[in-house]
Amino acid sequence: MARNADDEFLIAKPRRPSLARVLCYTPYCKCLCSTFLLFGCIAYALLCHFKHSAYSGLQPLWIHQHGACAQGYNLVPILLAVMLYTIYIMECWNCRRKLANMKKISIDDAVKYLNLLRESVPVVWWKSINYHYARRTRQITRYRNGDTLPATQVFYERVDTQAAGSVFIYENCGIKDITRQIAQLNKHRVTRIRLSKGFVFACLQAANEFEEQRTRFFNENEAKDDYMQVREGMELDGCDFVDELLCFDSLPFYLHPVIFWFFSIFLLSWPLRITAECCTSLLNLQLNKLFGTNYLSPSSMHYTGPLTRTSSIRSDQLEAALMDQQYFIVPSYSQAILLAAQQPTCLFSSNYAPLTNDPYILTNYGAIANNNNNDECMSLPVFPRRPLSVSRSMSYSKLQPENPLLPPRRPSIRTPRSFSLAGLSRWSSTANEYQRLSSPDPSDEAPPPYEVALRMVAPVYDRLRASFGSARRASFKLLPTEEA
Repeated sequence: MARNADDEFLIAKPRRPSLARVLCYTPYCKCLCSTFLLFGCIAYALLCHFKHSAYSGLQPLWIHQHGACAQGYNLVPILLAVMLYTIYIMECWNCRRKLANMKKISIDDAVKYLNLLRESVPVVWWKSINYHYARRTRQITRYRNGDTLPATQVFYERVDTQAAGSVFIYENCGIKDITRQIAQLNKHRVTRIRLSKGFVFACLQAANEFEEQRTRFFNENEAKDDYMQVREGMELDGCDFVDELLCFDSLPFYLHPVIFWFFSIFLLSWPLRITAECCTSLLNLQLNKLFGTNYLSPSSMHYTGPLTRTSSIRSDQLEAALMDQQYFIVPSYSQAILLAAQQPTCLFSSNYAPLTNDPYILTNYGAIANNNNNDECMSLPVFPRRPLSVSRSMSYSKLQPENPLLPPRRPSIRTPRSFSLAGLSRWSSTANEYQRLSSPDPSDEAPPPYEVALRMVAPVYDRLRASFGSARRASFKLLPTEEA
């Protein structure tokens, strides 16, 4: 049931209104009242004609001097009926004029137009007009007692000095269209689509960014003159926005102009209009643009920020492209720090390139300054390499103090950090081999930025990229592909 509620919220379907709904929202009261008054006048005139022969002229005038159908009174319903019929015809013309001005397109064209509106780029704009009032004088002529008296009149005229405009720049916060999808439009013969537009914010950060740009624009222009007139709104770039559409494949009989005027002449316009409203389906659609999608979590359905591993984990095509290009996933900040901490230990064999990536050394992050360029890393025993498909954690324990390339031992030993990237460690799981690694204590200084940590571990994942690509490409080919 929850899924059905979500589908109804995300999908818009045309609905045919009931008779009670039509009478409540579109009763056409003017047409109904004028029709009833016309029928009353006609009934009054017929009563006088058939009962008293008020319009025959055969009876003497003194017979009908009193009563509702007396001479003179019998002309009142006729005159009133003529005036009401004129008002009725004008109201019918006005109703037909509104229907003629409504944009009529086919169902396929309506779907294309709605898709164009959904893909269009919103432009949220602000406009300001600075102005002041200037005191003016003019000569006028007044007449008093037949004499002409010249006079000077003082008035104030508005003078516009400057007009400025600006738009909301949303490149940083991101944007996404969250308009509901339209379904079952072709199942209805005639559908009236009422469109509206608006925008919302995905988070408070995007709303603050919008308010900051808007406030900055108004603050820059409000001091340029005494008064400022402000206008703001939203437009859709690349398309003309229409408030109301009438889509059908073939024009039904109750919408044909000839049928409409035929029924209107015989005072049957109101029943025809109610029939047309009951047979026309309604669809209210609001075009919503969501700002701030780059600030959302990658797991959100509205996220449009940079592509990450978590946001593309279920995309088989993207995985295949990554395998073909042999891309390697950039490590996170914590992984980069842990990779940087093991650079001077020379865990890899001598055929690997040195891990130093920059000419300078960042202290307190696992990098050791080496004054002698000819010094080599201390030779450590090389252990069999574990397979890449197995993940293990590597704990740090005390290091031997006599190693000149390793950081000095600290008196306080904290909880060892763990590293879970598979295939980097050559140490076995024996207790003696775990004792060869020490737990470097974090220093009192702040950790390095993420970019610096990536530069420190750049050689590590550059060497692993080729091996990871070949192994994962072979495993990816074994996965079944989803059919469209």
